[in-house]
Amino acid sequence: MHKPIHYKPNRGGRAPDYLRNAFIDWVGLSDLSIDTCEYDGEEGIPIDAILGWLWNCTDIMPAYACRALELRQRSTYAQGVREAKRVRIE
Repeated sequence: MHKPIHYKPNRGGRAPDYLRNAFIDWVGLSDLSIDTCEYDGEEGIPIDAILGWLWNCTDIMPAYACRALELRQRSTYAQGVREAKRVRIE
């Protein structure tokens, strides 16, 4: 069951932990061509949905995620999802 989301993706700000964790887990797979991820205990969620929900997220990513995406330390999730999207398109 999905938790209610009070976060407004189009406005940015602090995203719920479970959205950020889904993205970080997916980045940790080292294969950004995978199209699905686990979200809130459910498998098979399209990664594009997670990328969209985090598109304007101003939270700072962990250092290891920044390194995995080859971004500078203290990059935001918004920067991370944009880089992940760019890499997926190439």
